[in-house]
Amino acid sequence: MPLISRAWPHPRGRHLDRRPPAHQLIRIANPICRLIVDPAPTLAAWQAWARPPETAAPATAAGLRSLAGHLEVALEPLQAVVGVLRNQAAAIYSERQDAWSPVAAAVCGWCKEAEDAQDGLDPVPSIKDAEKWLKAATDE
Repeated sequence: MPLISRAWPHPRGRHLDRRPPAHQLIRIANPICRLIVDPAPTLAAWQAWARPPETAAPATAAGLRSLAGHLEVALEPLQAVVGVLRNQAAAIYSERQDAWSPVAAAVCGWCKEAEDAQDGLDPVPSIKDAEKWLKAATDE
């Protein structure tokens, strides 16, 4: 079973979904993200782009032209702030990759040493059994 699955086993045999809903995860992640980059300008530009213009009859040709004009005008500022946010995120990603790379190399080295040590433990029970047999055979 994967570490996180939809139905986690319950002690009484029932399966419960214990994962928090996405909106709770966003609420948790949002303050953490704000420590790294400020998404507020991007959110404001998105809301301005997504908010329809004030028109009396949006289903008319004039209302649709107004909506198209609004979307076109509001798109440029949205693209600009998304670009800034993307660049900030890329810089932070690169910085963290640079910081993590030496640690990752050390962990990989340690894992190889741990595998070699584990492989070295495999013959120990056989050697102990042989030692017991040899002692028993020489005592007779």
